[in-house]
Amino acid sequence: MRSLVCEFVHQQFIADPAVARLVHHQGYDSRLLPVVVRGIPSLHVCLDFLRELLLDPDQRTQIFAVRLAAALAGQYRLPKTLEIARAVLGQMHEMATALAPVREPYFRGTLPSLTPVGRRLGHSRMAVAAAAAVQW
Repeated sequence: MRSLVCEFVHQQFIADPAVARLVHHQGYDSRLLPVVVRGIPSLHVCLDFLRELLLDPDQRTQIFAVRLAAALAGQYRLPKTLEIARAVLGQMHEMATALAPVREPYFRGTLPSLTPVGRRLGHSRMAVAAAAAVQW
């Protein structure tokens, strides 16, 4: 059943990439990300609009974007994935200077995603270690 649903969604994303954008701007339970990333081959289209999600004013959308970026970084070895991984670390660096009520929920929601993002960056592990060392 899961494969049928994933195949249906894949076909919808291929037929109209705007559907992928709409679904991901609305967000969904991030516990589905491993299933979705493995089961929907066309999910790489999210790399085209992931920066928009990272810049969304809603912090829940930003957290979802970081989690999505981490899942995509583990699945797709594309140059765009590297760009997104860098953007995620840049955002994390900016959030480290935010006021505690803003940054604490953000980092609680995103720090587990740091490892896959760091793996994608490879040579920039020092940046990952610096981001992880942020004290809040």
